Amino acid sequence: MYWLRENWHNIDAVISATSLLSNDIANEAEKILNTHVFEMYGCSESGAIATRQINKGDKWELLEDYDIKANKNNILLKAVGYKNLITISDQIKMIDDRFFYLLGRNSDLVKIGGKRESLSGLSYKLKKIDGVDDGIFLYPRRYK
Repeated sequence: MYWLRENWHNIDAVISATSLLSNDIANEAEKILNTHVFEMYGCSESGAIATRQINKGDKWELLEDYDIKANKNNILLKAVGYKNLITISDQIKMIDDRFFYLLGRNSDLVKIGGKRESLSGLSYKLKKIDGVDDGIFLYPRRYK
C-alpha cells in the first residue's frame, strides 16, 4: 500500500463495500492515506443501508430513510420508496433504532456454548493469533 502515499493525495475517505475489511488493513490505509476508512452494509435487494467507520468499533449506523427490525431468523427492512418490507438473511443485534451490531449471515452462524458466532468471525479471530496463518472449523458428525 505504500505506493498509494506517493500517487494519491488529498483523499477525503476510503469506502469498502464488499466483505468485512480487517482492522489491520483499515489502520494501514488510514495511516498511509491520512484519511478515514468507512464500510457500507447492504444487499442486492436494498442497496446500501448502513455504514460504520471501521476503526471506531463494530457498531453500524442505519442510513436515513431506513427502519430495521430484527427477529430470530432475519432482518426486516422498511425503506422509503419500497411498498413491502425487505427480508435480509443476516443476524444483527439492535442497540437502538439507528445502531446495530452485525453478527453474521444466517448460513454462517454456529452456536457454541450457548452463544451464536459466525464462522467468518471465528476465522478472523483465529488468524489474529500470532503464528497462525490459516485454519478451518469442523463440525462434529452427530451419531445416533
